[in-house]
Amino acid sequence: MIYEGYVLVSELYKKCCVSSTLFRPENGYKLENIGGYRIIKKSDIPKKYIKKANECSNLGKYLPARYFTDIIGMDESYFYRFLNKIATKKLTHVRLIELNDDFIKHIKNKKTPCWISAREKNTDDFDDVIDFYGIKIGFY
Repeated sequence: MIYEGYVLVSELYKKCCVSSTLFRPENGYKLENIGGYRIIKKSDIPKKYIKKANECSNLGKYLPARYFTDIIGMDESYFYRFLNKIATKKLTHVRLIELNDDFIKHIKNKKTPCWISAREKNTDDFDDVIDFYGIKIGFY
């Protein structure tokens, strides 16, 4: 779930000033899909685009908001109530959520995140609970 060394294809082609059809599997590029967005590993990008790829947002610290809500199990429309508290980065049509160090640490340790609603009082089922910009997230 942490995509260190990956960039969003949509951000890459805008920075490189190339057609959105360039970075496609039909053209020999290995792409992955997270939350409806295509991503590509920097090491798979041709050398002539690497400088621009390094200017793109590294997905090791960011995730698209839609994908983030999917993995924690929170409704996307409810999540937008918290946006003014969360560190974000807005690209053309993608809002990236900046992940804090606690969240990254747990994900790298192969823990599964789960949103804990305000109504849920019992958090004993989780190995650890963190506060993610005002959102309680449990890991198991």
